[in-house]
Amino acid sequence: MAKAFAETLGTILTPKKRLNLGCGYDYRPGYLNVDMHAFANPDLVADALDLAMLPSAAYEEIVAQDVLEHFHWRDTPRALYEWNRLLQKDGTLRLRTTYVVGLAKRFTKPPFQDIATQKLLVANLFSMQLMPGDYHLTAFSERLIRYYLWETGYAIDDIAVRDDWLFEIIAHKICEFYEDDLLSADLPFSCFVQKAYRRLLGREPDDAGYNHWLAKLTLGEIDRCGLIKSILLSPEREDRMAANCPHFDLIFD
Repeated sequence: MAKAFAETLGTILTPKKRLNLGCGYDYRPGYLNVDMHAFANPDLVADALDLAMLPSAAYEEIVAQDVLEHFHWRDTPRALYEWNRLLQKDGTLRLRTTYVVGLAKRFTKPPFQDIATQKLLVANLFSMQLMPGDYHLTAFSERLIRYYLWETGYAIDDIAVRDDWLFEIIAHKICEFYEDDLLSADLPFSCFVQKAYRRLLGREPDDAGYNHWLAKLTLGEIDRCGLIKSILLSPEREDRMAANCPHFDLIFD
């Protein structure tokens, strides 16, 4: 049974070079359509935060329309790092997500003052909340979305605002975090931990961190990809990236 499932999964996943994450009923031919709900009949039912069943650097394009705002704000980097893992170098990421500054301004404009429209604006901000997953848990200023994309290894090619409150962004992957030399099975765990620290944190591992991760790798409690993900999402790396955030030329804020 496990073999049959693996063969079926392989047949579904292998030919597609483009992903449509959180597809809902927006089923796109030529894409691997992914959604957390089976009733939408996606190709793959999965959580877009963790797509470990999909191969790294295998996709030339990822579409994530109206997806990012459904995650907890703390999971924004987690999602973008995971999608970075899936994209080929220079692969395209197409995002649509909530522009909170533009949406907030709508609440004060004369055309949006009747109660029905004000309720609609609240639904735009927090979603309809009719079923699991139908909640918006974050939103973005222009500065924040630019920061998150820079932090997780993308360069923005185009950024626009639709209907005053939706970012539409085209970006491409410029940083590779899951390099072959790190993931090579021939690299001893001790060297792997050292290289991961140097590359992702810019320093040598401290004794406590080194021994912690070496033990987890040796015992099989985590694999190499899992360790890279843990370091990418660590408070130390977040603090380091925030401290080195570049100046952004803002268009909308």
